[in-house]
Amino acid sequence: MEILQRKYSLFLLLLFFLLLALCCGCTPRSMIATPYIDNELKPKAVRTVYEFKPVNLQAGSRCLAATTVNVVNVEKNNQDTIIFENFHTICTVKPKILSQMVADYMKEALQFSHIKVDQTSSRKILLSLPKTEMFNASSMVSSKGGTAQLKVEIPEIEFSKVYNAEEWTGKSAFAALAYALHKTVWECINDPEVQAYLQCR
Repeated sequence: MEILQRKYSLFLLLLFFLLLALCCGCTPRSMIATPYIDNELKPKAVRTVYEFKPVNLQAGSRCLAATTVNVVNVEKNNQDTIIFENFHTICTVKPKILSQMVADYMKEALQFSHIKVDQTSSRKILLSLPKTEMFNASSMVSSKGGTAQLKVEIPEIEFSKVYNAEEWTGKSAFAALAYALHKTVWECINDPEVQAYLQCR
């Protein structure tokens, strides 16, 4: 009888640890995606994927002096926001931090285009991120996707526009989102209305 009780107690103990392991395995792992996206949203990293040739926006400019602009992050959402979720992983970002990364990236892109970035300039481009998202194509396809919405405002000319982009890559969902953000930045810089503003036309 005592042996049966011991076996039963051992069985219950093993069952408890098995259920505990299953519960832990079913709980999605949470991770902050920002540093991984930041690693991919670099001019050198993006050049390995895209061959882009920045336009010299000083050429043909009607500005009396060299054009300067101040790129300002106005995103207010500083809460952890889910941009990807499945049964084992949840990825979050703070949109305010991610938007600052995009602002820094745009500053570099403008400098590539021969536009001087100056924090004291009265000419301001305001940025925010209404939406970012990462996703898998399917369980059978290795391609990862990312979508981004970049809102750009230029108060001086009452300009407001949201640029949308979606990108896919086999590298990672972080890279896909970085590439989508890259596309929104360059869509903005190549926008005729934005170029006209930067060239005083």
